[in-house]
Amino acid sequence: MNCAPDPAVLQMPATDENFAATTAPLWAWYDALRPHLWRQGRQLPDNGPAQRQLLNDGEIDMMVSFNPAEAAVSIQSGTLPASARTFVFAKGTIGNTSFVAIPFNAASKEGAMVVADFLLEPVTQAYAQDIEHLGNFTVLDLSRLSAGDRQRFLDLPKSRSAADQRRTRHRVAGAASVVDDAHRGRVGAPVHEVMTASRTARRPIWLAVIPAITVGVLLLPIGAGLLGTLLPAFGYLPAIGGRALDLAPWRHARRVSGLRHRAL
Repeated sequence: MNCAPDPAVLQMPATDENFAATTAPLWAWYDALRPHLWRQGRQLPDNGPAQRQLLNDGEIDMMVSFNPAEAAVSIQSGTLPASARTFVFAKGTIGNTSFVAIPFNAASKEGAMVVADFLLEPVTQAYAQDIEHLGNFTVLDLSRLSAGDRQRFLDLPKSRSAADQRRTRHRVAGAASVVDDAHRGRVGAPVHEVMTASRTARRPIWLAVIPAITVGVLLLPIGAGLLGTLLPAFGYLPAIGGRALDLAPWRHARRVSGLRHRAL
């Protein structure tokens, strides 16, 4: 929406005539953004959980999600650090919710309707919105609920990392000029906003040395084997009395007639 020359076009059916012109700014913006993506955009995470793991590992600075409470839920479950924060684009953000459909030829329509009604119950909706469970914002209009049911939502645990449903604008951090010019609708600010120390929330130092330790442990027996092979070649083999390094074995090898030709 930030890149579209006329956002109203996005509310109309796509046609061959308007597709190229409408999406041209998007592809220009993406071409400018791609070098700054994880692995320069040559490889993309397989799915949402893989993307979240990259964020937790410090491989990336931000991730996308349909659920504005995913950061809060992930912090609660220990899959993201407490410094994670959520932001939404000033002009709107794609979101999602859960849907229940009953096929026209369903064998148990009445039972399916009971399930749909259960999912819309304020108790169920409040449970689903709890960040200790799913963190899915309710689809109910709280103003139309009873005082008791409305209180269920007011009593839910809060998290600084969750985006407020009533807010669409957030204070933004600095943005790279490559995606922040007038042609691209100044989308750099929301793209690069990573709230509260996302860049400083890196892995502990001890985790950084584990790969080096692992490689060292694997190379140690290889190095010992090579050393055990080379030392006898220079005269050190205590089992047969060789306890000093010298070049005598090599001088003896040179005197063996035809050895060089046999080796070749």
